[in-house]
Amino acid sequence: MKKILTLLLVLCMMLPLAACGNDGNTPAVTTGGNGSSGGNPTDEPSYLDQLPVRDYDLEEFHVLCTSQTKNFYSVTEADKDPVSVSVYNRDMAVEERYNIVFKYTDLNGNRDGQDEFLTTLKNSVTMGSDGFDLVVGQNYYCLPVAAEGNLYDLASSPFLHWDEKWYSSKINDNAAIHGKIFGGSGSYIMSQISYAMATFYCKELFEARYPDTDLYEMVREGEWTYEKLYEYTADVYNDTNPNYRRDDNDDFGYVYNGHGIAASVAASETPITSLDDEGKLTVKNYYNDHLVDVFEKYSLFYNDSRGTYKAGTDYGPAELLGRGRTIFACAQLGALHDCADLKNSELHFGVLPMPMLDTDQEEYYTYTMRWELFYIPTNADFERSAIILEYLNYTTEKYVIPAYWDEALTLRAADTDQDSEMMYIVRDALWYDFVTFFNHEIPMRDAVANQISNGSTRFSSWWRTNGDTFEQNLKDTLEKYAAAGGN
Repeated sequence: MKKILTLLLVLCMMLPLAACGNDGNTPAVTTGGNGSSGGNPTDEPSYLDQLPVRDYDLEEFHVLCTSQTKNFYSVTEADKDPVSVSVYNRDMAVEERYNIVFKYTDLNGNRDGQDEFLTTLKNSVTMGSDGFDLVVGQNYYCLPVAAEGNLYDLASSPFLHWDEKWYSSKINDNAAIHGKIFGGSGSYIMSQISYAMATFYCKELFEARYPDTDLYEMVREGEWTYEKLYEYTADVYNDTNPNYRRDDNDDFGYVYNGHGIAASVAASETPITSLDDEGKLTVKNYYNDHLVDVFEKYSLFYNDSRGTYKAGTDYGPAELLGRGRTIFACAQLGALHDCADLKNSELHFGVLPMPMLDTDQEEYYTYTMRWELFYIPTNADFERSAIILEYLNYTTEKYVIPAYWDEALTLRAADTDQDSEMMYIVRDALWYDFVTFFNHEIPMRDAVANQISNGSTRFSSWWRTNGDTFEQNLKDTLEKYAAAGGN
């Protein structure tokens, strides 16, 4: 009875969502458009009506996830914070609809734990129905399992509605290799959202300098660009100690962490792969005038601007923002939820996407600091796992994301409605290039950012030295996965 009442409450709370809507030789799988919070609403009864009717008779559904993200998966009724409650309600809704019971296992999902995670995943394949039905792990150690034929091709399932808002179209559109998708992204992968890189700003500090400037409207009009960021931050520096060195006690215009430069490069619309004249993937077109422009501008910004400062930790930019030491900070969205210096600050903060390079660019792009995807191992009942996965993405979009936003924004946001709008823009702009999925084999994801970080003045020479090697890496990867796919 308790589960039935919970389901009824969940169903009553459901609101309409927005609808949104290529293959290693790769584009041939279309996974939908770039959803946004302002799109045309999905007709929810129609969507629910088209979902398959199944009763799995209280079968257990086993999920393997990373320990670093378990708070978005493995929770109990006793967990009372709003996000955990939303995760619990999501799972209850799925359990009630399909009469299943979730069982979660979490393992260290970072590099120091990848061997155990990978071994556990591979062992699952040999266990048949006793193995995992769904896996959430980072791409650099999970995707190689597909080359051994141990992951299902998600693109072949009729039960995954790739064109819906709860799938990350800018990621999934580039996921296919030979028309198959072995690892995908959607709202269920909350780590990509919580680690999505955004531009935060201190309302009080910014408005003291620019009282008549509306940054939210600038984003909406496509005018939030590198030029504006440079204008607002480049010369903002005060050695407050003074000790004649730049440190966490000084005042800055812009603070970033170790992923900040990569986030800026990605936000500048710099696709690494493209199609050649034969329709095959290549990286030969990556080095071009646009990329050189990105390199030169952000080399100037990150290496020569007085107002730019690199923090020593991932949460460093958010901490300095919370202490009023910087006007802008490049940080992960989850900092609003997890960073004590932000949550306890008396200041107020706004959220913006990473700036576009210039006004010729038409879309925002978001880089994320974590690379979890969802996978279905070949020991699982593919139909059942796909049906459950679809509903998990849907119910995460309905309950978990709003709860996550609400808890973050009610603390130190100055304008909840507009900041929520911006956070959805950041989320909907999440982007992977094909290379991002296979960076362990084609190490190009952060290569340009590393050149900028290292202060390179020989960018063209770097490409002449490495371009052909990268192209061969790509060809080897495509060949390696050519026969993969467990269906």
